[in-house]
Amino acid sequence: MLVSMNLKTVGKLALALTALSFANPAQAADEEENFAVKGAGLARCSDYIEARQSNAPAFYQFGGWINGYLTALNQLKPETYDLAPWQSSDLLAGVILRNCRENPEKRFINTVSAMVASLNAQRLLTKSPLVEAHAGETRIRIYQELLRRTQEKLAESGLYRGEANGRFDQETEDGLRAYQKAGRLTETGLPDQATLLAMFY
Repeated sequence: MLVSMNLKTVGKLALALTALSFANPAQAADEEENFAVKGAGLARCSDYIEARQSNAPAFYQFGGWINGYLTALNQLKPETYDLAPWQSSDLLAGVILRNCRENPEKRFINTVSAMVASLNAQRLLTKSPLVEAHAGETRIRIYQELLRRTQEKLAESGLYRGEANGRFDQETEDGLRAYQKAGRLTETGLPDQATLLAMFY
């Protein structure tokens, strides 16, 4: 799901993820845990901040590097299909920006690695088909497994009594609207990013 997120939402996720252990997470590397870093990963957080503030072409290079890093981890990390199954590129970039502002001299790769470590518990372990969720004229695509997890969360709150099967139906939409209303979120009836953020963090 690719949706732009406002700063308040990015801030909420950043705080939730700031269980970020900014210690270097374990890396696949040589016997002494050394490995070569390429491209934007070599930069410091201060370089990322400057590129973001000036909307320089380098900012988009950082974004491409983040997506490439996630893709490589999706391929190489055991029991992993997607480390960020619902978090958009915009949302992740905002979280990294916030954490970089707190640690401007930190290496960019270390900040991204710490964020990735915090995403681990929410990752998809295996491939899941995409399903369409729609309410009115708005349609989004979401992993079926993620929608199933959403239904389970709604059921735990007493807002969904159907089967947690990853199929979007009227009962799921109604449960989401009730959850959004209770949480003072925009009532879309959809498993949008703001809703999943509130639900899973």
